[in-house]
Amino acid sequence: MATGEKPLGLVLLSILQYLQSELRPVSPQELKDKLHIDVEADPELKENLKTNPRILIEPDGRLRWKSKYFLRNKEDLLAVIQRNPVGIDKKDLLDAYKGVEEDLENLLHSQPPQVFCIRNNFYKQEFIFPAEPKWFYPVSDDVRQLWYEIRVPDPVDVHRHLMSRGLKRVSQENRQPESVVVRKRPQSYKARKVGRRAKLTNEHLEGTALDPNQVIENKNSPFS
Repeated sequence: MATGEKPLGLVLLSILQYLQSELRPVSPQELKDKLHIDVEADPELKENLKTNPRILIEPDGRLRWKSKYFLRNKEDLLAVIQRNPVGIDKKDLLDAYKGVEEDLENLLHSQPPQVFCIRNNFYKQEFIFPAEPKWFYPVSDDVRQLWYEIRVPDPVDVHRHLMSRGLKRVSQENRQPESVVVRKRPQSYKARKVGRRAKLTNEHLEGTALDPNQVIENKNSPFS
């Protein structure tokens, strides 16, 4: 059917949700069979699909969900990660194509790992970074054995050693609170100017017998 029985916005939403769930090219015939939406019979709908920023039109006319990164397989996935050494938000990769999450897990757990993931607990985000081959330089068995033979000091022994050296234990109760510095907000130029004018007095006229408020008629002012 065409969109005559449903609002155009609702029909577009149904198509977008279907494309996002499939993450693969979908033909207009499949939309007609699965969603009962005849794209070819509705010119307005067809034009909206062409201009929608979340839809990519394949050369053969099929439609697919347009993700942030245009990826089709595992090789494309690895290439885009390697081109972004500062990291990529994992959620921006999960809607690239069908099976991208499985390919990403394979890259993370390959030997040696080709990518690695860092989680930001504050923002609840995961970022994917490319792994450098030099990080996984092979080490001989002799060096490995020496590493495993290194004795890690017991925490109790470390504490006793530090105490014998005069290091005092500081608890939360004994810790000195940091002093809070309260800074005054600087006054504006206008406020400073008014303050200076308010301090003006006539103390310098004391003892001169001159009254600055006196109106002198037909005489020159003592201030002229």
